[in-house]
Amino acid sequence: MFSASAWGASGITYHGRIVKPNNQPLESATTRFRIQIKSPNSENCVLWEEEQTRNMLGSSGVFSITIGDSTDVTANYARIDTYGWGIERVFSNRNQFTALTGCAVGSVYTPGAADGRILEVSFKEAASDPTWE
Repeated sequence: MFSASAWGASGITYHGRIVKPNNQPLESATTRFRIQIKSPNSENCVLWEEEQTRNMLGSSGVFSITIGDSTDVTANYARIDTYGWGIERVFSNRNQFTALTGCAVGSVYTPGAADGRILEVSFKEAASDPTWE
C-alpha cells in the first residue's frame, strides 16, 4: 500500500529493469507499458489502467515510469479505464467502488481499513507485439 507521501501531484514513480531470456537488457525504441492497479481480494477489480510508450534504446533495460502523470509528453500516455478517479482516490479505503467493469467477481469493491492494492506492470517490446509480458 502506498502512503499519502508516496505520490506527488503528478503520480507514483515506479522503477524497474527488463532483461530478456538471453540475459540481454531490453532496448527497444517502442516499449509499451500497461499499468494496472487492482483491488487485493478475490474480486480482483481493476481500479486504474493506463498505457505508456517509452524509448528504451541505450537504457540497459532500466526504466522509470510515473503512474498517473498525463503531463509527461515523452511517455505517450493513455488512460485506459473510464472511471475518472484521481490516483489518490484509487488508494483511499474510505469509499466503496461501484459499477466496476474490470473485476474477476462482481462489480463492487468495498475496501477494508488496512487494504493495500495490487500493482501489475506489463510490457510489449514493440508496438506491433500482440502479447503482454
